[in-house]
Amino acid sequence: MTKFMIGARFEHLKEQFYKKSFLSQQVNSRGVFIFLFVITLLCGMVYLWQVNGLVSKGYKIKELEEKVSQIKDQNKKLELEVTELRSSARIAEKLKELNLVEVARVEYLVDNTSVAINR
Repeated sequence: MTKFMIGARFEHLKEQFYKKSFLSQQVNSRGVFIFLFVITLLCGMVYLWQVNGLVSKGYKIKELEEKVSQIKDQNKKLELEVTELRSSARIAEKLKELNLVEVARVEYLVDNTSVAINR
């Protein structure tokens, strides 16, 4: 083989090597792109899952806070009703409705005797 043929053959092999190398770089870059796309997609899905969980917990917290507020309002109303029912004016009114009479003088019975039963 002549020097020219060896050089041409060498150039041909060099060209094939670079083509294969370029194709492998393309495949690698395509693989990297697909890998990055899948990772990005997974991160996005995890992010949406977490945000959805936080939003649903936020709604539940708001619902419970409203329930607490309603119960506090109801408690205040009941306390006011208890105060009204315990007032002396209310008790005097009920005494008149039931035709009860106030006692002017209270007398207590005192028992000084001891009783022993023999059987």
